[in-house]
Amino acid sequence: MFIYYYGLERQLLIGEFDLAFEEILLLRKHHKHPSFFSYSNAALLHSCILRKRRDRLDELYRTEELGFLDNTGLLIAHHLGCDLSADSLIHISHKIDGVNRRYMRLHPELYSTTVNEVLGEQYGEAYFPFAGRYDICKLPGSQQILFANISFPQEIRTPTLPDFFCYGPFASEVKKLLSNAHERVKVKLKELRTRK
Repeated sequence: MFIYYYGLERQLLIGEFDLAFEEILLLRKHHKHPSFFSYSNAALLHSCILRKRRDRLDELYRTEELGFLDNTGLLIAHHLGCDLSADSLIHISHKIDGVNRRYMRLHPELYSTTVNEVLGEQYGEAYFPFAGRYDICKLPGSQQILFANISFPQEIRTPTLPDFFCYGPFASEVKKLLSNAHERVKVKLKELRTRK
């Protein structure tokens, strides 16, 4: 399967983009392995950018095919001027050091509602003001694997890209917000237990 998939990645870049794109989406429906999802995610996103296929990029987000938000997704959101919802912040929480995810797992609905409350109080709406808040030129770079095909040149397969998760101001602000939500959920749960 890997040799076949490597060929599809090559088609994304220099061949029949749409046919390869559709085939990878089909493979993702039948092969649910996390590592395959991760590297096919990166390949689909970056091939859309490299081939200037905004239509296909919009399709990925519209159909929620991507499944999770990674650094590439943050870079695209920043470029498009999008702010981050509570769900987006929760999705990236595992990439932020020191975030306690206990209540995310045990009480997901209560946690999500509480993150929305904190966002509203701190920023005036239920979105984290992401796009206009950080200067992308200040982000540290890190080498990221965009394509699984090891025959691709290094500058295409593993370029150095700005990395939000390594940028202190972003990581610390998200951590503080989620920690605030965590403490509020703890208080709410205590109050619920007291009422019972």
